[in-house]
Amino acid sequence: MSYDAVAARLTDLITGFLDAPESVLDDSVLADIERLWLLARPADPDSPTEEELRRSVFAQLTEGWLRFLRWQAGPNGRRAGDDEYDRSVVLLASFAEEPQLLPQTMAKVLGPDADEHLRLNIAIDLFERAHQSVEPAALEGCIVLFSAAVESAEGVPRSICANLANAHRLRFSRYGELDDLERAIELGERAVTGAPADDVHLERFLTDLAMARFNRFEVLDERHDIDKAIETGLRGISAPDPDPEVRAGCLTVLGGCFRARFERYQQDTADLDRALELATRAVATYRASHSLSALATVYETCFGHTRVEADIDKAIDFAAQAISVDPPDSGDRGRLLAKLSSAHRVRFTHSNIVTDLDQAVDAGERACAAGIDTLADEVFHRHHLGVAYRYRFQAAGVLTDLDRAIEEGEYVQANTPVGHADRGMYLASLGSGYRLRSDAVRGRAGSDRDLDRAIEIGEASLDATPSDHPQRPTRLTLLVDAYLRRGETTGDLDRAIALGRETVERTAGHFTLGSTLSNLGLIHQRRYAKSGDQADLVEAIRLAESAVGTVPREHAARTAAMANLALALRVWSTETGETVSLAKLTWLADELLAAERGLPAERLIACREVGVLALATGHPRIATKLLDAAIALLPATRPREGDWSDQTQRLRGQTGVVSAAVAAHCAANDPVGALQAAERGRGIILGARLDARSDLSALVAAEPELAREFDNIRSRLGAAEEGAGSSSTGADFTGQLRRLWEEYDEVLARIRERPTFQRFLMAPLVEEMFEATEGGVLVMVNAGADSGDAVIVTPGRQPVRVPLPGLNLAAVEVNAAELDHVTTTRYVSAHEPVLPKVLSWLWTAIVEPVLAHFEPSGPGDALPRVRWMPIGLLGLFPLHAAGPSDGPGALDAVVSSYTSTIRALAHARSRPVADTRRQLIVAVEHVEGLDDLPHAKREAVALRDVQPGSRELFDELATTENVLRELPKATWVHFACHATADHLTPSRTRLHLHDDVLSLTRLSQLELSAAEFAYLSACSTADRGLHGIEESLHLASAFQLAGFRHVVGSLWPLDDAIAARAAKAFYARLPADATADGAASALHEVSRALRDAYTTMPHLWAGLIHTG
Repeated sequence: MSYDAVAARLTDLITGFLDAPESVLDDSVLADIERLWLLARPADPDSPTEEELRRSVFAQLTEGWLRFLRWQAGPNGRRAGDDEYDRSVVLLASFAEEPQLLPQTMAKVLGPDADEHLRLNIAIDLFERAHQSVEPAALEGCIVLFSAAVESAEGVPRSICANLANAHRLRFSRYGELDDLERAIELGERAVTGAPADDVHLERFLTDLAMARFNRFEVLDERHDIDKAIETGLRGISAPDPDPEVRAGCLTVLGGCFRARFERYQQDTADLDRALELATRAVATYRASHSLSALATVYETCFGHTRVEADIDKAIDFAAQAISVDPPDSGDRGRLLAKLSSAHRVRFTHSNIVTDLDQAVDAGERACAAGIDTLADEVFHRHHLGVAYRYRFQAAGVLTDLDRAIEEGEYVQANTPVGHADRGMYLASLGSGYRLRSDAVRGRAGSDRDLDRAIEIGEASLDATPSDHPQRPTRLTLLVDAYLRRGETTGDLDRAIALGRETVERTAGHFTLGSTLSNLGLIHQRRYAKSGDQADLVEAIRLAESAVGTVPREHAARTAAMANLALALRVWSTETGETVSLAKLTWLADELLAAERGLPAERLIACREVGVLALATGHPRIATKLLDAAIALLPATRPREGDWSDQTQRLRGQTGVVSAAVAAHCAANDPVGALQAAERGRGIILGARLDARSDLSALVAAEPELAREFDNIRSRLGAAEEGAGSSSTGADFTGQLRRLWEEYDEVLARIRERPTFQRFLMAPLVEEMFEATEGGVLVMVNAGADSGDAVIVTPGRQPVRVPLPGLNLAAVEVNAAELDHVTTTRYVSAHEPVLPKVLSWLWTAIVEPVLAHFEPSGPGDALPRVRWMPIGLLGLFPLHAAGPSDGPGALDAVVSSYTSTIRALAHARSRPVADTRRQLIVAVEHVEGLDDLPHAKREAVALRDVQPGSRELFDELATTENVLRELPKATWVHFACHATADHLTPSRTRLHLHDDVLSLTRLSQLELSAAEFAYLSACSTADRGLHGIEESLHLASAFQLAGFRHVVGSLWPLDDAIAARAAKAFYARLPADATADGAASALHEVSRALRDAYTTMPHLWAGLIHTG
């Protein structure tokens, strides 16, 4: 349709309005208006023709008329409560000098002969509506009408100037245009200039002007603005006979100005004292939400300066009071909730109580959902919400919290203009999020990008932060940390040191000085590791010692400073041979063991570093105290609210503490302590799963009500964890889950108060450990920095320590890396020399010295049964297959099994023995994207032939639904299919079925009451991987957790044909009983037979292991 046709149709609607007023309300009218504007658009907007200009003017006039007529014809009659009227004012204002073009009613408002009283009343109505709606029309309309009033004559009433000033300030707050703020200040000054001291409105006008100047200070960060705002506010509170509400408002604004000046320049604590006095007076004068919230903000600032706990408690109390007195329709609820969120987050920095962060997140979410008037408000609320999520990630380790923090931070920075005073703060927060995520996903795709992004944003944050800004040291510290983490080149570290020195200079005399000294020392350590320049190491020690001496004893940063000092001293001792004095070690140990501040992960690292230092310098008794304390903190570092990925990531960061503790106990000739350390510090995730399904019969008999409570909370936790990640979990699933865990802890504590249940769900005692090893010998093997140890546990005897001088951590790491390299290939070359070399090393360094302590077997005697319990990276190795290439080895001396912990072994042994064999066989030959397994079905058919009546799920029948339905019915299961081990994200480890995958997480949730034996003829089903080695999260452990007493799995990828041959031989050697107690012996015979057939190719016969 042409422009003329649309214009004619709309003109007919206007001229025929009196005959058919309802016709203008049809939706097609709005569509025609939009079409008219589209057709009137100039071909070249920069150079419109005269005709194009005429069309645009006509379109504006036509829409103005139609908006007015739609308002007039609306259901509300002639009530200017409709957005249509507001829009008509804005559109028709351009024609005010030609009143003949306007509707008669509108001419009385906009024309040269407008009724001033009517125009002002309508302008005030529009201004009130502008506060209630984010739609721009009401605000634009009131500015048009107030502006017309101001420009119409000299001697305009001050109130009109003040109202127009407030309208411009409101528009500035929504759209951020500085011109609006400049206009607001100009009009505000007109309102107060020359005003008599007894003007009843003067205090309100001065308050508004002070606020406008304060707003400009927030944007431009210029000292004269805040000084002028304070001067204006002081004039306001000097006005006589104040209205209490107005006076409270002025006191609140003035107090906020004093607080802001202190925060920005920190030159005079009198500013902070004055801010507190004014905010307190404001609340006493007129108790309202805005004054209470402002008082909360001042107390939060006081806490940041003094670290007096009572101040932050008051901040939270007043923030909560502000919300309680706020009218539901005030429009301030979001801002008040954001203040409460901030106060809870700040208190966490002192208390380390994670529930403060749950409350911060909850209040932040409610703030964002409360309805936001302006983009500036939305940016402010989402910034604080993102910071709360980031803090909670740092405390609890749930990665979804950090992802949410980054999402909010990206929105905030994208909607904050360059030059805004808060842009540096917003960028620093976002950069910190990326740096944390680069650590959290280290080794996965994207971690390097996150770290590069953190540095990029950190540099931008620094550029946006003036050199004298009080927050510059904090932003410097964040950027230093990012450069330290990357540390790819000495250039990165040089930049970090330069920034770190500036940070130290700027924090002199501040309570954060110790932290900045400690961080700078750590960078010098890192540069020493790259350059070998001993001057860096000397400087690292000097800075670390200064840091420890500077950080107050009660401050959480003290533990990190001591950890950095211990690390530097250990490097120095190793490099120079100089020992650390016993007095210094004792002092460090005493300080750490008495420390209560700091996150568990930070305290754990400090105890670990000082403990390792004590062990390295010949003081194992001190080392055991510290390393046992570190192990005791391990469960607290596991984010129970997160999934297995979150939990393993946090525990992965503590790798080495268990091995060091075991080495320390062995050095102190305390094998029992070594076993206890290994038991308490490993298998934490699986242990928690075992707790969730422990037998409650004794508790039911003695304390039925407590048993009912415990079972209830345990069931609710299980249901919540299974539902994690679903769309129904809510905005803050992490907080909900933590509250469930707190309830769990409370019930557990009450159970342990009962005399006979004091050790309920605790790690087993020594005598309980010994009971679990009946029927064989348990051998724990550990590699220390300089030498290794084995601890042999024989039923009825005290544990025996066996020194292994040929075993050390460096050798383990080298062999583990080589083994990982050759076994991550799908098929290892038959001539690959690495595996034979590794098996020979295992024999010489570990197995041969251990077996020398066994009683020799006579001719015809059964071989001894050994359960290997390797610590750390030793869990990757086939100890059962150790041996020289030209002589007998472990397969000729013992029948081997493996266990991750004694507790896991006890769990398997406690399961009821099956009384019938119900066999399930699952075989999948083809999975899209993976190599076919032509022998998988042959393997399965061979088993079916020896076990008639088996339930078969072959190929297309082997769906996840069918497998999960059949598993609870079976006592024996056999899988012949592909498997994938994902060591970085264990929850993604999986069996590949016909239609989907069966994940480790899903398997671990099963509770199979009659499970006896699982044979996993698939790749790497018992491979712990290099990451999270102490947790043993693999498919074999998931089947054991599900209830199977015996599991056969593989340490690395299997050859399809050999896997089928091994399985057939295994079942042929196994008695046709319901129980699988002969599984270890049968697998041992199969491994020996394969070894004899393929002596030079151990990759074919050394990978299958038995657990249980």
